[in-house]
Amino acid sequence: MPAYTGLILPVENIGVVENKGIEGQVLYRIPTAGTLQISAGANFTYARNKVIFVDEPESIPAYQRQVGEPINSQNMYIAVGIFQSQDEIEKYAAYNLGQIARPGDVKFKDINGDNVINFLDQVRTDLNNTPEIMYGFTFNGQWKGFDLSILFQGQARSRVFFYPESATIINYYKFLYDGRSTPDKITDIPSPAGDNYSRPQNNPNTYSFYWRNTAFLRLKNMEIGYTFPKLIQDRLKMKNLRVYANGTNLLTFAKFSDIDPESLNSTNGRGYPILRTINFGLSTTF
Repeated sequence: MPAYTGLILPVENIGVVENKGIEGQVLYRIPTAGTLQISAGANFTYARNKVIFVDEPESIPAYQRQVGEPINSQNMYIAVGIFQSQDEIEKYAAYNLGQIARPGDVKFKDINGDNVINFLDQVRTDLNNTPEIMYGFTFNGQWKGFDLSILFQGQARSRVFFYPESATIINYYKFLYDGRSTPDKITDIPSPAGDNYSRPQNNPNTYSFYWRNTAFLRLKNMEIGYTFPKLIQDRLKMKNLRVYANGTNLLTFAKFSDIDPESLNSTNGRGYPILRTINFGLSTTF
């Protein structure tokens, strides 16, 4: 109900959402002879929700509707590059967003082809910061006192906004600052926002330039150890004497690898670098 009518309707829970998915896990122990023991496993989860009905205005274009898309999907402008010159700006579609574009700013796609950039040029996304796919692989092996365990973890079909708040509010991420556009050099990264007048990139969570793919596969954990023979343990008057080394986040394969992609899913735009940990230890019982 438009606010100008002066009417206030009661809040109603009238939305309809459909959730579907599959989940599976398999573990296989490989038959071996002697002291060699090997096992491997895998798990996979796919889950997707879809809005079946929500009370939307009839005037909304089909490409902006929530129906058919996941919860927390949103409309955004599609970034198609960076303005390289003032002449390019003047020849492009007019920005009717209360914003002043200049070289180094983000260029938005004219979705409906009316030569004007306005709210009708936003497009509904089909993903959000909740991964639709999560999977993992495990391997365990033992041989003559040696043991090895490996865990791979991954996710796919998720995106999240990752952007600098403003050049004047918080510290800039170094890789974005070093590659930024400046008055002397236009690059493929927008110039910092934070000026005293409005510019397209002043609202980075409304366009796709910072809409990053957070899919990844990582070697989440790996441990190798050696348990000393009973004869040596008896001589040292110890039990279960074992030395080991393990590591966390040893390798990460991701399209967006400057920041830990897993942290972006939980912080929605405020990620942190990948933290790698390596430990060495000894355990025993007296």
